[in-house]
Amino acid sequence: MLCRVAFPRMTQHFDFDGTETAMPGLCEDVLDFLQDYCAGFLAMVEERYGDLNGYYIANRETMPRLAGLAFLDRGDPESAAACFSQPNMDGENSTWWVQVETEEQRQRALASGVYLYECPEYAAVHRHRKDQFFDYAVALQNGLEWTHDRAMLGLLPQERGTGAPGR
Repeated sequence: MLCRVAFPRMTQHFDFDGTETAMPGLCEDVLDFLQDYCAGFLAMVEERYGDLNGYYIANRETMPRLAGLAFLDRGDPESAAACFSQPNMDGENSTWWVQVETEEQRQRALASGVYLYECPEYAAVHRHRKDQFFDYAVALQNGLEWTHDRAMLGLLPQERGTGAPGR
């Protein structure tokens, strides 16, 4: 799955006279700039943080999703869950539409605290990716297999290790 990551934004100016003849030179300048910028960024990361995981973990307040993924990569699901539960964690507006077909799926969805859309033709929920990341870390912490139903509908209270629904 695509994991969006942004470099710090900046304004960069290039010499270009607007002619078709100058276009290859502009393209070369842009590509050279990007190559140098990325190489410099990665060199700085290696020098200051050791690797990209260290960089994201050091910047967990501004990049909690990436820090959480870095903690997962390091085998620390508890710290990952802490990152994924931060208020500024992205993914709340990125959702899956998930059809609920069985009673077990219905119970799982309701235990996750999501609204169950019901009509005569189907029942469905919207599953936020933010919640998926959090549940994945909790499932790892609790030694659970990451199944389709857990990913798409959430964890049951006993799978979370608490009696409370949701987080």
